[in-house]
Parts: sequence; structure tokens; C-alpha cells
Amino acid sequence: MRVSRIAPFVAAALCCLALRVSAADTVSPVDAKDHVLGSADARITIVEYGDLECPFCARAHQTMEALLKAYDGDVKLVLRHYPLSFHPNAYAAALTAECIAAKKSTAFWTFVKTYYENQGDDPIEVATDMGYDVQSCVEDGTYDDRVARDQESGEEAGVTGTPMFYVIDPVGGVTVSYAGAQEYKQFAALIDSMLSGETKVEVVPTPTPTPAEPETSPIRTYNKRTEYLRGRPTARFVVVEFGNLSLSSTLGS
Repeated sequence: MRVSRIAPFVAAALCCLALRVSAADTVSPVDAKDHVLGSADARITIVEYGDLECPFCARAHQTMEALLKAYDGDVKLVLRHYPLSFHPNAYAAALTAECIAAKKSTAFWTFVKTYYENQGDDPIEVATDMGYDVQSCVEDGTYDDRVARDQESGEEAGVTGTPMFYVIDPVGGVTVSYAGAQEYKQFAALIDSMLSGETKVEVVPTPTPTPAEPETSPIRTYNKRTEYLRGRPTARFVVVEFGNLSLSSTLGS
């Protein structure tokens, strides 16, 4: 018998305050194409939609690893790609992960962990340092469809930001969604209540989650061939102005 890791009254309070419950069919079923970490027979499935360049996802992955260790045999993690447009290396990192997985399935998770620890680096170079030559695979877009599959399923589930988690208990028939990098105790309280059969929630449509990161326009780098620059080219900060020359100018001399 599993001993609850969090006092029942604490678990109940956390669940009641933080749960967003959805119908289980809003999340695409886990299949052979998914990447699964943990026991395939685990009762609880955590489906995460993540971006490998998202700092919140990197932090959340540490929480996931701790949960898998604490709930060994009871919880498994499924990671699905949801690269955000304003992270320049996110899509390439997703492709790199798939190219590596095609060579060795378990290396997918090694790359995920390694890239989370080296965000901002060229994902192809990170793969090379790991001993995998994936440059042509990534540049040819060999697994474009695979990444698109994850993104589309995320959109259907209501994902708008990362990380987004769906904690699924098929025995209780409940799926709970969490947006953002939640604390360990938040997940542990929910998992304890699911395993004990104490999760009593009404299943309702999932509201649109609040993005974990601001949905802002992508930050572009200065293009010296097509844009005009005033000031030092090596300056740390760049102010991009969209102007109308028919308006009174406030530009200083």
C-alpha cells in the first residue's frame, strides 16, 4: 500500500484550489509514436507539451524527473513538441530530438535533458557533442510531420503556451491540466489523490490556459542590408522603430 506523501487535507486543499479539469478525449491518446519515460504500465500518465528552448520547461523537467523517481511504476511522462515561434532554436531542437530518437530511442531523453541544460546553443552542435550526426536530417526537415503532429494535437487540446501538462488517470476517468512550471507538491498532491481514489471533481470543458510565456512578437536581429542603423552596431540593446515620415520628427541631432 502506498503511503501518501502529502497529508490528505493538504492534498485536498491544493487540488480544490488549482485544478483545471477536462474531458479525457481533449488530449490525443498516447500511442507508439509518443516518447514515454517511465513504466509503460504506470497508471498515471503526464502528457507534457513543451518547447526545448523554454526556460520554464527546463525547470519543469527537473520536477518531472523527481516525480518519476518518487512514483516509480505509478507515473509515466509523455513529452510532445510545442515549439514557440519566438524561440529561434526551438523548432530545430525538436527536429534534432526526433533525428536522434530515430537512431536510438532512449537517446531522445538524453538529448532533452542535455539541451535543457544548454539552452541557446545550436541544437545540431549539441547533438554532435553527444556523438550524433543529424545535420542533414534536421536541415532536410525529415521529421517535420512528426513535430507538426504534436503541435496539432496540442492545439486541439487547447495549448497556447509552454509547458502545458495533462495529468491523466484512466481508472478515475479524470484528466487534469496544469499550465506553467508548477511546483513538485502541486503534482504530488494530485497524484496522491488519484492513486487513493480521493479525486472528486466534476469534469467540465478545459478553459483556455494562460500562456506560461508572454505571446509577444518575435524579436528580430538587425539586417544591415535592408535596414538603417544609428548608433554602435555592437550595442547591446536595439530599438526598432516603425515610423511615418509625414509626421513631425522628434529625432535629435
